[in-house]
Amino acid sequence: MTIHPQETSVCALNKVCHTFGYGGSQLSRDEALDFLFATQIQTKFNKQVLTFVSLYPSSQAALAQINPDDNSTSLRFEVFYQGHELGNGYQELTDGTALQKRFEADNLVRKGNNNSQIPIDNNLITAMQNDMPACSGIAIGVDRLLMVLLECETISEVMAFTAQNS
Repeated sequence: MTIHPQETSVCALNKVCHTFGYGGSQLSRDEALDFLFATQIQTKFNKQVLTFVSLYPSSQAALAQINPDDNSTSLRFEVFYQGHELGNGYQELTDGTALQKRFEADNLVRKGNNNSQIPIDNNLITAMQNDMPACSGIAIGVDRLLMVLLECETISEVMAFTAQNS
């Protein structure tokens, strides 16, 4: 089965999710794509090699730039090993106006879902509007790296404390 993340309708994505065991309420496009990625794609990665997934949909860009060669994707990647996401990286968005619009759009979605809005980081917006240079990077989850090194199955095995015991 082939699914194009931007062309497959949300209704069709939800039907596919139900086919693979999802039993909840209607999912948004990104929620459906996340469900399918986690349950049907990520589980099939070869656990003995690093796997890089790149060019995430632009709607999942986070703070990454949109791909100038294909605006339906972003310049974002994730790296996986032994079934765990180890890192998330991207070419940083350095356009303050575009970032402001993303923050505002995210807050509109949060408001529509009855979630509290997140204060916009105006210091970051200002830094970007003052010619922040091009940059990129990757955030490595130390806890996830420890899981791999210690051969743990759950993240709680490497955390000093969790919400349940704090």
